[in-house]
Amino acid sequence: MVSSPSLKAAIGAVRGCFAQAGLGPQPDVLARHNEHGLHRPAPDAPLVLVACSGGRDSLALTAVAALVAGMNGLRLAAIIVDHQLQLGSAAVAEQAARICESLGAEQAFVRTVRVPEADIVRVGMEAAARTARYTAFAAAVEETGAAAVCLAHTRDDQAETVLLGALRSSSPAAFAGMAPLHCDSSGVLYLRPFLDVPRSATTAICRGLGVDWWDDPTNGDNLPEAERGSLPLRSRVRQSVMSALEAVGGLAARDHLAGFAARQRQDQEYLDAVAQREFRRCVMSEAAGPDKGVTPSRWDVAHLRTLPPPIRRRVCGLVIEVAARVDGSGNRAQLERQADQLEHLVVRDQGAGEVRISCATTIVRRRQVIELCQNDRHGSI
Repeated sequence: MVSSPSLKAAIGAVRGCFAQAGLGPQPDVLARHNEHGLHRPAPDAPLVLVACSGGRDSLALTAVAALVAGMNGLRLAAIIVDHQLQLGSAAVAEQAARICESLGAEQAFVRTVRVPEADIVRVGMEAAARTARYTAFAAAVEETGAAAVCLAHTRDDQAETVLLGALRSSSPAAFAGMAPLHCDSSGVLYLRPFLDVPRSATTAICRGLGVDWWDDPTNGDNLPEAERGSLPLRSRVRQSVMSALEAVGGLAARDHLAGFAARQRQDQEYLDAVAQREFRRCVMSEAAGPDKGVTPSRWDVAHLRTLPPPIRRRVCGLVIEVAARVDGSGNRAQLERQADQLEHLVVRDQGAGEVRISCATTIVRRRQVIELCQNDRHGSI
């Protein structure tokens, strides 16, 4: 493999991300510290999966991750999800699998999924496909025992995510972009080693390797402006909004947005940690939840009112999350609106009021107490 500045930077990014995730050099590699280069992994070495679409970003990540896995004594495989949403998608998936194996993946799994029509109608094609894709990732992790799944989001993707956040929400969390490491509710660890790597670098890596990548037509590359209206939202942001920003602010606009996301995420993580502490301090009582676990049910209004607005707003959001978990209700936008309503209820002088979470659950303020109530019996949980 011919070395280049783009490849060296990408290798450094992947090594750093792997180390942060506890996937650094394995004991057998450390025992051979005088031996450099690639190492055959032990049969029981941790397995890392790379999610690959066949595009330039994910193929470049597969190649670089295979190199780093060899350096660290890790096992590496690829997972390719065929959403069956485009003609010829099966052939694209099989071709991606063959390329991944030629780039060093010990195996490439192709998973064919069905994106339910009802989900497409309810949340849109992008969100429905994403849910189906991540469900396939979780199933592959359970099947293989993989330690993590690598995703090929680049600095360009991060910049686009910030713009999407601005379109979808007014919450500061929406501008924090994607995290380099994220463990979801099912316990799957996702790594994004390329968040500081530009798409131009993944293009250079693939060209340097002589790899032919697949360009997803829904990305809308080179599509006339008049024909972009039917593209998915992210593609419209990429082709129209981002290009307009670069026309005004120059090519550094992407870097500035991605850098903003990284700093915003640091601020967000600190404020969220403070809010978690204050949330626990204002809990007055707990009760058995529907899953037989312990659920907070009463909170101290006086303590909430003493908190700085950025912390109080987050604590109110945590209270709403507790209420939503009780009956599984709510989406992100709805929960944000309800958190705003609860904060207004807390800070106003009147000592009574309520925020309806669903037909089954309501949060009620009674003087200096916030209570989580079940509507069917009009009592506290």
